[in-house]
Amino acid sequence: MGLWPNMTDTLRTGDTGPRVGKLKSLLNDQLRPPPGLSPANVYFGNDTRDAVVRFQIQKGLSQTALLAPEHGQRLGRMEPALA
Repeated sequence: MGLWPNMTDTLRTGDTGPRVGKLKSLLNDQLRPPPGLSPANVYFGNDTRDAVVRFQIQKGLSQTALLAPEHGQRLGRMEPALA
């Protein structure tokens, strides 16, 4: 199981909660340069949306700005990017 267990719904702009904080932490670990998202701020805002699109571009995924369950699982299984 990846670092993103049991995700069954899509995260999108306007969502809040601990899964958004986890998403931000994972995006900070995976993207270079890191987007500098604050996991303590559990609101999915424009900065989070932009980082999700960067992740989707880097991985050749459709650029929806939404984090669908299959993308969350893919993000959670990835090894941290090297600086």
